[in-house]
Amino acid sequence: MATKTRLQRVIVFAAMVAATVGGLAAPAAAATGGGTVSPDAVLICDPNYQYANFTSHSTPWYLTHATGYTIPSGGTGSVSKTVSKIGSVTAAVSYSSSAKVSADVVFGSLEGTVGVSIEASGTITVQTSETVTVNLNSSGRYVFFDGVHKASGNWSGGICNGSGTAVTYTNGSAVSWSITWDGAVNCASSYPSGSLEALARARC
Repeated sequence: MATKTRLQRVIVFAAMVAATVGGLAAPAAAATGGGTVSPDAVLICDPNYQYANFTSHSTPWYLTHATGYTIPSGGTGSVSKTVSKIGSVTAAVSYSSSAKVSADVVFGSLEGTVGVSIEASGTITVQTSETVTVNLNSSGRYVFFDGVHKASGNWSGGICNGSGTAVTYTNGSAVSWSITWDGAVNCASSYPSGSLEALARARC
């Protein structure tokens, strides 16, 4: 069974209290102007508390750099080659409405969901060419590459108001990345489907 967030536990408790007292005391709305709350107001959440839970996610490999080279006989051993950028990933949060859960809260939830450290909002993968060095034991056609694990998904969450008397629900999506990995694949070889090596092999 999924563990309730602190906000959800408070809401459930408030509902139980409301059901018990019945019509003895109706919740009063938060006062405007002075910013104080009526003593009769029912507090349903911690003021300004935010949460986000991911309803779906994926962590595919993503190829950011790749360049093909032919390695001649006698050209094996430690080989360094420049790889060109072919794609990029920017860590970002998207919202379905004007109500915005903090990006730090969303990324914290995504990180916990995928189980690895991810880059913070606004971070982008390397935008320039890179140098990849590998040890090769045979000549032939190779693709030198670099890539990352892309983490993305859809989330739903909520924001408690400053008085703790109302929750605004919202949702959206998020994308980030982690685990940079480089290497070289032999075009005469095969690799597991979905792997970074297979993505690079497809560019032979």
